[in-house]
Amino acid sequence: SNLFKGKEEVTPPEQEQQQTEPPAEEQQPPQEPVTPPPPPPKETKPKPPAETQKPAEETKPAEETKPVEEEKVPQAGLGVIFVTNVRTGAFRVKVDDEKLIDHSFAGKQSGKAEEQRLERELKFPPGEHKFKFVCEDNQGSKGVKEMAMVFKPGEHKVVKIVVKGAPGDIKLELLE
Repeated sequence: SNLFKGKEEVTPPEQEQQQTEPPAEEQQPPQEPVTPPPPPPKETKPKPPAETQKPAEETKPAEETKPVEEEKVPQAGLGVIFVTNVRTGAFRVKVDDEKLIDHSFAGKQSGKAEEQRLERELKFPPGEHKFKFVCEDNQGSKGVKEMAMVFKPGEHKVVKIVVKGAPGDIKLELLE
């Protein structure tokens, strides 16, 4: 029976050793994280897509030339503020015969006409430009004002167009 007990006693220590060994194996996995230098090669794999982006960067130098062009000739700007109490109609702005704003508006049909307001920002190359401001109501009445302005590169101005009563009563005011 002692032999039996000895075998039983020997067997459990072996199991304990085996149990002790797995923690040693668990200690080895922390050694494996020490070997994560293989994951950096995995990081190298995402870099090839970055290399794929590099050809896209090769096309970007062409785009980089565009900002250089913009630096050479910054756009000029005009803020347009349109205020009217005309009930229904259209407001248009042309710059050098190119239509940049075409806005239809409609207010209350009965009672006192309410004031309507439209604000827009226009961008164009610097230099001398001819602006044409047109307000037209639904009955065919029309008001037209023209203004020539010279813009330096990057310069910004604001013009206020006021139409009270009838489209023919169009007034321009240069604010900036």
